[in-house]
Amino acid sequence: FCAAIDTARWQRIQRDWPGLYTWIFPATKSCPRQLCNEGGGIAVRVTAHPVAAALSKLCGHALVSTSANISGEAAAKTWQAVETVFKDTIDYIVRGEVSDPDSNPTIIRDAISGKRLR
Repeated sequence: FCAAIDTARWQRIQRDWPGLYTWIFPATKSCPRQLCNEGGGIAVRVTAHPVAAALSKLCGHALVSTSANISGEAAAKTWQAVETVFKDTIDYIVRGEVSDPDSNPTIIRDAISGKRLR
């Protein structure tokens, strides 16, 4: 695991998973820097989406992804929109539906302070 956190906070965070919460953890020294934000944190989410959860389980490990949007732009919420926005810049699209296309982006919290970041 690329994140460092004490047991009490970890137990609190696990109550929100799987679900619509992303937590920013302090990254461990062994965590690839490409996965970290400018402050040395790594965003972690355990999804409840059946297709994404099944894909992760089939792979036998966590998946690394990003939001399906260009920074500052609205999220692409269908596979067709992803195909249109990203064209030839991605290798593969898993065709499926989002759980709730009208929902807001996930809540992001700092794992240490609990402060809501988004």
